[in-house]
Amino acid sequence: MRKISRREVLKAGVVTAVLTRTARAAASPVYLIRTTNRVEGIKRGLAALGLPSAQGKRAVIKPNFNSADEFPASTHLDTLGTLIRHLHDGGAREVLVADRSGMGDTRGVMQRKGVFDQEQIARAVQLGLGAKGPEQIDIVTGDRESKELADRVRQILVRA
Repeated sequence: MRKISRREVLKAGVVTAVLTRTARAAASPVYLIRTTNRVEGIKRGLAALGLPSAQGKRAVIKPNFNSADEFPASTHLDTLGTLIRHLHDGGAREVLVADRSGMGDTRGVMQRKGVFDQEQIARAVQLGLGAKGPEQIDIVTGDRESKELADRVRQILVRA
């Protein structure tokens, strides 16, 4: 029996989809914003996207904090802060920051980056995604209401 690599399986799937005309290129807009001010550029980009209203909703932001290294290795804190403020200003009732560092202790990486030092992240919740059990999910909360939500989220993640 011949072994087939995962790459060969993926190639065969793409070829099959193209030949049977079931694959279609998605038409997605691309925005390039020239600016020397990151925060203003992000605001202009969000306005151009025309995102749906966050009014009364809970929102989750998944940054990239694989390490405590500076941008572009990790999400720039100005980017994260601007997104959080945008959602709060849009009426989101809660904004969660969910990440799992692939190269280190998630909480340690976020602390070294200064994530928890930002005022707009004071109520953000850090989730340990990909955990095997609730004891492996580290959720940072700022108050009793957030702790109750964190307990529910922890159980949902374990069941997922």
